[in-house]
Amino acid sequence: MDINKHQDLLTINWNLIFSVITVLVLILILKHFFFEKVKKFMDERKAQVEEQFQKADEAENQARKKLDKYNEILAGAEKEKRTIIAGAMENAKIQADSVLDEARKEAADIR
Repeated sequence: MDINKHQDLLTINWNLIFSVITVLVLILILKHFFFEKVKKFMDERKAQVEEQFQKADEAENQARKKLDKYNEILAGAEKEKRTIIAGAMENAKIQADSVLDEARKEAADIR
């Protein structure tokens, strides 16, 4: 009986060979028809995503430039506001001094 057991180990298992061949053929078919299309799809998708990131970066740069320009204009307006207020205060002081001088003259004339 020992000889029969060893002979079973040495016999070719055709089912196993057929299964291996079937798997290899299936892999080749999938590679030819499926993997190429998936790779192409993934490459196209990658290109689209990279393009979207590039557009987002450009939009962010434009937004930063506009914000910088806005802040610059705002700073200029603030400076101009201070200049106008200082000028108005100076004019008001001059007018107040003028009115006071005139009132003093009139008061002196009345005495």
